[in-house]
Amino acid sequence: MLQDIINKRKYAENQEPGPSKESKLPRSLYVVENSIDRLIDELVYLEIKTEK
Repeated sequence: MLQDIINKRKYAENQEPGPSKESKLPRSLYVVENSIDRLIDELVYLEIKTEK
């Protein structure tokens, strides 16, 4: 399930035209988004680890 979320986010990022999303966001929103990205990555890692 989390892998689907990541795949959808990566697809959306690749479809986004123009400069990187980082430059479009205020600093505080970028920090929040970056934290959420790391959290999702950690959750996917835990999900994969517990499936084994």
